[in-house]
Formats: sequence, C-alpha cells, structure tokens
Amino acid sequence: MRRTLWMWLVFVLAIFLVAVLARKVDAPISSQAIGIAVLVLTLLFLAPAARGWGSQVSLAAWNRAGFLAASMYVGLALFAHHRALERLKRFAEFQQIHAEGVGALPLPPSLWHWDGLIRTARGVYELRMDLSEPTGIPGAGEAADASTTSIMYKYFPDAPGNRWIEQARALPEVQQVLWFDRFPVTRFRKEGGQSVVEILDLRFPQIRPDRPASFTYQVRFDAAGNVVAKGWLRD
Repeated sequence: MRRTLWMWLVFVLAIFLVAVLARKVDAPISSQAIGIAVLVLTLLFLAPAARGWGSQVSLAAWNRAGFLAASMYVGLALFAHHRALERLKRFAEFQQIHAEGVGALPLPPSLWHWDGLIRTARGVYELRMDLSEPTGIPGAGEAADASTTSIMYKYFPDAPGNRWIEQARALPEVQQVLWFDRFPVTRFRKEGGQSVVEILDLRFPQIRPDRPASFTYQVRFDAAGNVVAKGWLRD
C-alpha cells in the first residue's frame, strides 16, 4: 500500500508539473482537465489497493489491460491528428495561404489540443486548435454558429533578405540546421558593430522570455563580414 501511495503521489505531481509547463508555452490546461486526470489516477492506483483485489489480478492481466489502454490512446491520437491536419488545411485554404509544409503537433495531455504550423516562403503561421470547438471557418460543414467563432492565429515572418542572411545560409552548419528545421524562422538584428542572424524552429516554443527557444542557431558577423561566432544558443 505504501508503494502504491508513493506512485500515486509521483504521477499526481507530474500532472501539475505538466500544467505549469503548458502554461509557460501558452497552452494552458483547464482546472477541470487537471481534476479529471487526478481523479482517474486516484481510481487506477488507490481503488485496487484499497479493495485488495488488485493483488489478485495476475501480472499478465495487468499487462494486457495496459497494452489495451495504450493502443486505444494511440488510436485516438491518430484520429485527432488527422482531424487537426484537416482543420489546418482548411484554414490555409480559407486564408489563401500558399503552404510549403503543414504540421500538427499535440499539446498533451489533452487529445483535443493541437498546435498547427504552416510553412510559407516568407514565414510560418501558427494556429492553436481545440478540436472540441468550432473552427470558425465558413463552409467547414459544422454547426450553424461556427461562422461567428473568431479565428485566432499568429504569423512569424522571416527577416527581409540581406547579405548577412545569405552569407549565414551558405555556411555548412546552417545548411544542416535548415535541413533539420521543419518550420524555420530567420531573424536579423544589429548589435553594436556586429550583425546577428538567428534561425529557430517553431516546433520548439520559447519556454521563458529571458531564454532563447530550444534549437536556436546564431551566427555573428563583424563589420567586415567575418564570422566571429556561431553555434546553438544556450540558456
């Protein structure tokens, strides 16, 4: 029983940790969802231990139940991913966006919350989606009040091209970064006498405003056009 309580406590604390991280990346989890998750974990961990029947179930039966639950979750996730991609493509068509690539990333623990990304020639669109709500896109074949729902999205444009960006993109290391990035955004700024080019992938959100997003690559040039520093940004 003591081991069960410790395991229950670890999983419950993990739920609250996930909720904190989700809030930091602008994907908050509702209090209702947190409460339901805690209740489900309580039933799964404590009910069998309190009644004593959990020890009477064979290990093989527990493994089969776990495999069945995992299979159901994967199936639901695949279905939700398909719906998220469909919604993202409808959004691109409605906004007349020439998409070079689309992707839907899950925002766990909810199966209905997804982060949609659309890569274009000059930047990346981001559309946060709740599949349990109307899209707000006319003609989507949903409820009659769907057209009154606002469409909230963000656009991250690339910096206008210049010699520094072209020179950075020509570096072998940057070419590898661009091969890895699915939704890259290029930024440029001046810092004193240096020119700074940064490339980040929107698949990896910025957790804290005082820290760079994960997998952000930076190249610094001096006034003469020489590379003075390059590499991944660290905290």
